[in-house]
Amino acid sequence: MEPVAADHVPDELRREIEQFFFSSVLGTGKKLKLKGWQDAEEAAVSLRKGMKAFRRRRAG
Repeated sequence: MEPVAADHVPDELRREIEQFFFSSVLGTGKKLKLKGWQDAEEAAVSLRKGMKAFRRRRAG
C-alpha cells in the first residue's frame, strides 16, 4: 500500500485517527503532542528522532 499525501486524507478520517492516538494513551500518564499532519518522509524522520531519543533515555 502506498502512503497517502496528508492533504488527501478527509477531515473526518483525520479526526478519527487523532482520537485513536489520544485514546491509546488515556490513563497511561503519557503525554501526547500532535504536531500536525506530515508527508510520509517527514513522518519517518520524526519517528526515527523519537526512537533515538527513547533509546538514549532508556540507556541513561
